[in-house]
Amino acid sequence: MKQAYEDIRSRIKDKIRWYDDNGTPRYCKFHPAMLPDIYASESILLKIECQYCRKKFLVAMGWSKRDEYLGKKMGFSEMMKIKHIPGYIDPPIHGCIGDTETSYTLEIVEFWHKNFNTNYEWTRIKRNEIEFEKP
Repeated sequence: MKQAYEDIRSRIKDKIRWYDDNGTPRYCKFHPAMLPDIYASESILLKIECQYCRKKFLVAMGWSKRDEYLGKKMGFSEMMKIKHIPGYIDPPIHGCIGDTETSYTLEIVEFWHKNFNTNYEWTRIKRNEIEFEKP
């Protein structure tokens, strides 16, 4: 279950546009440079759905080489090769029983890769942006 971030949400009345890896609400247009892990080399913006109420969310996840060294997970590019669906796990807090349930991944809306050879620029890889079968 993610944090509710009521201290942020109660002060900003704008519409939440997406959530980061931690479930933190973000109010700007998505860009991978806005991820909490400044070392991220891959990023995905997912459309997910709450198992219980079917509410949809845009959520972002980042991956860095540090994750690989720590044995936590493989990169998103590697997951795509073996047809593994990246999962966000619990959806952002939205006041539903589904807050504690694993979310469904519906779509990779944006897939980004950071090129360390060109000033750390992010490049969007549209061929990796796919929809999944609805659960």
